[in-house]
Amino acid sequence: MKPALHRPCLWLLACSAAFGQTAGGHPSFEVASVKPATDTPHGAPGMPLVRYGCFGGPGTSDPGRFTCNSAPLAQLVFSAYHLKPYQVTLPDWMNRTFYNVVATIAAGSTAEQFRLMQQNLLAERFKMTVHFEKKEVAAYDLKVGKDGPKCKETVADPPPENGITTGDYQERGGRVLHKAKQTMEELAWYLTVRLGRPVFDSTGLTAIYDIGLDFVQEPAGRGPAQGAAVSAEGGTAASDPVGPTLIGAVQSQLGLKLEAKKGTIDVLVIDHAERVPTEN
Repeated sequence: MKPALHRPCLWLLACSAAFGQTAGGHPSFEVASVKPATDTPHGAPGMPLVRYGCFGGPGTSDPGRFTCNSAPLAQLVFSAYHLKPYQVTLPDWMNRTFYNVVATIAAGSTAEQFRLMQQNLLAERFKMTVHFEKKEVAAYDLKVGKDGPKCKETVADPPPENGITTGDYQERGGRVLHKAKQTMEELAWYLTVRLGRPVFDSTGLTAIYDIGLDFVQEPAGRGPAQGAAVSAEGGTAASDPVGPTLIGAVQSQLGLKLEAKKGTIDVLVIDHAERVPTEN
């Protein structure tokens, strides 16, 4: 589904009374402060622990406030348009330039209205202009294997504040151990990051599961994103005797499979953005 791109406020009369608006009729934050960050997520040793990134908004424990601590501009874009990194084309400086944001959200705002507020903030403070275009990409479908899933359903914990699940993660000498309570959508996102190409959840599984993966990280240039063979069942043969590849582990340990495919997606392209935000 193509994300909303500054759509007209169809509920104009209702939101005029309840939410802050720009002259164009789009929802805006009641108050917003945007400043370049003076520190980065790699702060000096011994400094007080700071929670970096973006937090809050509708559906979290702090629905009336949106806060970003030393967040790269790229993260603000992903949040505003509800997109994953592979769905956005942006200049590299947006990953290396950090900002602090504190914004107040009107009571009763929905997640969609919250995203429009963020989009409007980017347009106003960073003079950001964007457009969408089609792009063909190599991708995977995550599906249930022929013998059914092996991951066990777990008792659901209260929803995490920012969609982040708890778990254990270790990586030593090329061997990776990943354990978490995850939805299939969250697992697909983890696989997207590890495999370097979009992974779409086509399992039809809707619960939270105990996910456990033990695999060998392939050297650069040997991973499936660079053309490793994928079997008819979606797995990759484990050429390394000390453990399976990630795709092979998904099949043997979770009872799922990854089917390679080509797909066309909508990609957000950043046409222009200023590094220095306008004054608050």
